[in-house]
Amino acid sequence: MNLTAEIKDRILESIDLVDLISESVELKRKGSNYVGLCPFHNEKTPSFTVSPSKSIYKCFGCGASGNAITFMMDFHGMSFPEAVKELARRAGIQIDDKPLSPLAKEKLDRREAALKALKIAADFYAKTLDSTAGKIASAYLSKRGLDAKTVSDFNIGYAPDKWDALLSELAKRDVPEKAAADAGLIIEKENGKRFDRFRNRIVFPIKDRFGNVVGFGARALDKNAPAKYVNSPQTIVYDKSAALYGLFEAKDEIRAKGYAILTEGYFDVLSLHKAGFKNAVASSGTSLTRGQLELLSRYCSKIHIAYDGDEAG
Repeated sequence: MNLTAEIKDRILESIDLVDLISESVELKRKGSNYVGLCPFHNEKTPSFTVSPSKSIYKCFGCGASGNAITFMMDFHGMSFPEAVKELARRAGIQIDDKPLSPLAKEKLDRREAALKALKIAADFYAKTLDSTAGKIASAYLSKRGLDAKTVSDFNIGYAPDKWDALLSELAKRDVPEKAAADAGLIIEKENGKRFDRFRNRIVFPIKDRFGNVVGFGARALDKNAPAKYVNSPQTIVYDKSAALYGLFEAKDEIRAKGYAILTEGYFDVLSLHKAGFKNAVASSGTSLTRGQLELLSRYCSKIHIAYDGDEAG
């Protein structure tokens, strides 16, 4: 296997070690780490520790230690190539020694370019929120009771009231318009004219469980806007039926408490997190799907549903 150090690091960075080991070992949160009974020797008192920040595990009883790759090898009996390929598959990283077909390479390149565009967009929106142009959005967030820490923790931003603010920013960063379109960030008319999808709106980055921004929800500030909320469309990186707003920020707390609080919208999650309920997530206005439940089942087996008390809820 032709495995470079860079690809190996990418695999290890992409894998949530607590997620991986929790599939085989019952872990409980203890401070910033997780502990459980060691899977490599018999013990009655937990001495097996997993560090999410360092992406390593260590047993203080038998001395077993390592990372995601060594766990797959030592616990599941895989060879090094088998362990790497399985983790790469989970992380969506291509390591096949065979050259990619033109179609497969194009798909991979488009996905990576879309994720790059989304990351740049999230940073741009967050920066704009702190600018003079974003004062109206900051005032609204404050009115809704959100503090600076919550806004920062969730990387909330503001899309300027311009047709091409983001398009111009992406052009400065050498991001092709095709990537912006693949990411759902722009709209293209039949005449070929392109413009920003989100304008004069508070934007809420939606992340996958690895922390990648895959889409946005956007709340209008203009009372006369045709739609209060505009969300990212289905894209090559975003499937709303398999995504939960706030999961990346909440997953450690969900795992620690053993349950999740499921809400409808962005502000529900933000308000609960601010109030100390950091295991709250949202289905973001969609009907609860099997994909969302399967995603939550990685972290807990119990859900407290806190939908609105209307017919839809």
